[in-house]
Amino acid sequence: MNGRRTWMLCVALLCAVVFALPANAAVLYWGGNGTTETAFDGAFWHTGTTNWTTDVAPYATLPGLGNTLRLGTGASGKNVVFSSGATINVVALAMAGVSGNDDRLELSSGVITLLSNTGVAGSATMGSAAGATGTLTISGGFLNGPPATTGFVGIAGKIYIGSLGTGTLIMTSGSFGAGELLISGPNGKLTISGGVASINYFSAPAYPACRINLAAASGKFAEVNLSGTGILESQTLVSGLGTTVINISGSAQLILDGTNEDYNQALLLPDPATAGGDATLNMTGGTVDLVGSNFFLSKPDGSTSTLKITGTTAKFLNIANFFMGAEDNATGGTSTLDVTINNGQVAPLTADYAQISSVGTHQVTATFTGTTPFGQEIPVISTGATVVGASNLVAIGAGAGTDWFLTSHDNKVFVKRDNSHLLGDFNNDGIVSGLDIPGFKTCLANPAAWESATGRDAEEIGDYTGDGFVTGLDIAGFKADLAS
Repeated sequence: MNGRRTWMLCVALLCAVVFALPANAAVLYWGGNGTTETAFDGAFWHTGTTNWTTDVAPYATLPGLGNTLRLGTGASGKNVVFSSGATINVVALAMAGVSGNDDRLELSSGVITLLSNTGVAGSATMGSAAGATGTLTISGGFLNGPPATTGFVGIAGKIYIGSLGTGTLIMTSGSFGAGELLISGPNGKLTISGGVASINYFSAPAYPACRINLAAASGKFAEVNLSGTGILESQTLVSGLGTTVINISGSAQLILDGTNEDYNQALLLPDPATAGGDATLNMTGGTVDLVGSNFFLSKPDGSTSTLKITGTTAKFLNIANFFMGAEDNATGGTSTLDVTINNGQVAPLTADYAQISSVGTHQVTATFTGTTPFGQEIPVISTGATVVGASNLVAIGAGAGTDWFLTSHDNKVFVKRDNSHLLGDFNNDGIVSGLDIPGFKTCLANPAAWESATGRDAEEIGDYTGDGFVTGLDIAGFKADLAS
């Protein structure tokens, strides 16, 4: 009898050990009942017309290790709306955890905080499972952060936009923060048109390097769209072996302070530790401020990077060193700085030092879109030191019958309209005027001697008749040019 009691007591104790959950641990599943809207208004959870009281609803605060808020665990997708000051504290926010789901969470005025316990950072993931889609929209609330201000410090955590599935985060107002932001998966997309996203140094567990990592693995895709008044800030932004596209427009700001990173690196397209990757940064407006740190385009072998600046208001600020290829000329992929520029525009890229590597394939191209006198120079790159490797400069012409070229001197790279072939411009000042008369007379008297003295082609400058020579027959054409 005693043996039976002992056996039953052991079974009871074993069951208690195996099945009892820690008092503060929970996994909460919302969205398992079809397409019904679920919302928390600060007092009640609502499913359809039914109110969930605190007796039957999940706890709004989940402080324990391993607590997870999971959305869309049923066969259909789920919309979950947080509003009216709702506060949710969880260790993990997992969206689209079931293949085939399309899960959406809207944060309008509430707060979701990703807790960290025993050194483990909290996390939020959009697109957890393969074949699933997760979308988080922030229109006024705060994910892991206080009201939107730049440089805020909050709770450590990681935010994954895209993982095995597709993830999207859209912010029009409010804020979100983390110690690390990872955008990847088959399609990861971040769109910010307002508010502040701060991926900065957070409290425990401490992050030695707070980074924005884009398309880290081959075959992955990451897209970042900054527009309006949106702000994205961090220490470093790095693209990887996949494909990355960054679009900046309006008055948006990308602020990267890599002064605490190795080699003061803030913007790396792509990561120098990887061989490969394809990254494009398109700027039609906005600013990129590197706060005195460094910018690399295609440092590793096998990588391809394009920086395209087309807006007259787009600009880079506070770049310490701008490198196309590796700073030591040891490695280098393929990079292009493509600038469309207009008369009077300030150089869109300013750095203390600029270098175009001799290893790899790197070039600067410029397209001029306005009207300017021949010979006028418009700055493309402005530096505090000589542009090293400036022989890799390629110009794209604008306008029929005109020639454009890039030149480097006085610590700048310029685009310039070539006036060396302007008919009648004998003094090479970009226009035809009475000042060209002495030169015309000299050329007319001895074309060969004039060519030797000026290094220019007499036929291209003085042959008005098109007969291949500069003779008295060209006087009439020159006079007509002067009179026009």
